[in-house]
Amino acid sequence: MDKQQARKIITETFENPFDKGRFTGFIKNLLNRMDEGSFVYKGNYICLVRGRTTASN
Repeated sequence: MDKQQARKIITETFENPFDKGRFTGFIKNLLNRMDEGSFVYKGNYICLVRGRTTASN
């Protein structure tokens, strides 16, 4: 990927409303490998488990 393409992808990804497909494409270009399987994220504010979002402390 050349510099101009990279700038376009970054601009499209971060200067528009969040779009999962666009963000996934950005991450795939950034990383060598990405596991798209389900995941559990637990933090101070958000707990995402199998597609459900709940508040968490």
